[in-house]
Amino acid sequence: MKLYMTPGACSLADHIALAEAGIAVELVKVDLRTRKTEHGDDFTKVNPKGYVPALVFDDGEVLTENVAIIGWVCDQTPKLTPPGALGKARNSEMLAFLATEIHRPFMRSMFSPADAEKQAAREAIAARRGVTLQLQRTMRVPCAPCAPTLMDLLEQCVERAGVSPFRLPSGAGHDAMMIQRLTEVCMLFVRCGNGGISHNPLETMTAGDAQLAARVFLDFVRRVPAMPR
Repeated sequence: MKLYMTPGACSLADHIALAEAGIAVELVKVDLRTRKTEHGDDFTKVNPKGYVPALVFDDGEVLTENVAIIGWVCDQTPKLTPPGALGKARNSEMLAFLATEIHRPFMRSMFSPADAEKQAAREAIAARRGVTLQLQRTMRVPCAPCAPTLMDLLEQCVERAGVSPFRLPSGAGHDAMMIQRLTEVCMLFVRCGNGGISHNPLETMTAGDAQLAARVFLDFVRRVPAMPR
């Protein structure tokens, strides 16, 4: 059985549910921009809709949509379903609510690039629920661009450790946003085990990856003083 997913996207919910249920599954990562899998295959041949998740069973059957996949997982694992005669219906009720009322509206209210669009989304959410919404900003911190010279040096250290460097942006809040007020910054990310699950009790990291990251960081620290300023 294969789960086609994208780390950080809503398909992570299916991965977590499968892990909680103890159901073994092969993970296949999908680039949502190119609609290609990590192996270079055309994902639209798996799911013509072109988006994740897609759960492919051993007999070739394909199941899509979080509500359907998580519902199937709960059917296989009764402990994930609320007790009582309406347990299954309660699961469907909550999954539908999350998908239609929470997911898209709150994504717009949190991650839209324009403040006006965020505010419009928040007002729409409040109006739909018959409540008032008042926000007070207590802190606003600008993004923290990493220093190119430090990134180049860190990349060289990663290469010396026998790993192909991969640069990526991060939309999360990090200590670097404060440290950049004092000095230049760059960041070294260590991959999450368990198929990329992060910020969750199921997040893991192997001892080998931790050792590799420590070796890279030590190499980096030793070389920073010799950098031209």
